[in-house]
Parts: sequence; C-alpha cells; structure tokens
Amino acid sequence: MFDANSPVGVLDSGIGGFSVARAVQQLLPAEQLIYFGDGAHIPYGNHPEDKIVAMARYMFSFLEQKQVKALLVACNTISCVIGQCEGEVSCPTFNAVQAGAEAAARLSVDKIGVISTVFTHNSRCYPEGILARSPKKLVVLSCGCPDLARLVEHSLVD
Repeated sequence: MFDANSPVGVLDSGIGGFSVARAVQQLLPAEQLIYFGDGAHIPYGNHPEDKIVAMARYMFSFLEQKQVKALLVACNTISCVIGQCEGEVSCPTFNAVQAGAEAAARLSVDKIGVISTVFTHNSRCYPEGILARSPKKLVVLSCGCPDLARLVEHSLVD
C-alpha cells in the first residue's frame, strides 16, 4: 500500500514519457518519481492488442510493487487498453488519452486532427474521447502512422 511519501510512477513505451516526468518534476519538485520506459518493445502501436495488454500489466505490476501513490501513463497506446488493466494498481491512474482528449475538447475550433500510431487510430479512443468531452459538435479526423513512434523518439534524441 502507498502513503504520502510514496513515489509517483510514470510509464511509457520508450523515452517520450521523459517530457511528462520533467513536467511533473517542475510542478511537484518535492515528489520522488519512478520512470519505467520499455524501449525493448517499441513501438507499442505496432503490436497486437493482447501483447500490449500483457506488457502494460507487467509495467503496472512492477510499479505496484514499488508502491507508487499515483501512476501517469504517458503512452497513448497503453492508454487505449487501460480499461483492460483494471485492478492492476491500487493508486489513482491518469493517462495520455484522457488528458489529450480533455485538452482537445476545450479548443475553440470546429475540426481536430489526430495523428497517432496505427493501434491508437484503430482503437478510436481519441475521437471518441474528444467527442464525449466536447460541449459542442466537432469533426475529429484521425490518421494512423506506422512510423510515428520512431519519428518521435528520434526527434527527442536529436
């Protein structure tokens, strides 16, 4: 079980979640963080759903053993299957799709475009999440890019 001194967990399928961890450190400098990045299996968005769920459960189990008091899922692909991982962690969990959909739904626009991995696109989690949160009628266009994770990872390194 976690307590007030327990760390905050951040997980991603690679290094992209470092930007989330950096933001948490800036907003909550007194908090300890545990970062779990699974670079061995990237890009997650090119794996079948059952493998993504299994990898996510492994990461959740690891962070549960570390007794994190909150979990930030920076990986969009894992965020799409998070409902299948209910009960894996006992702490509050926040995810990239939830945050992204909420932010997009607040925009003062009529159309929103989403570029994501193929899995995230096929799951329709962003269009459905944005439309469910939007107070007005929007057009949400989505496109899956098989090389997106690789492009993002290389841009972050360079």
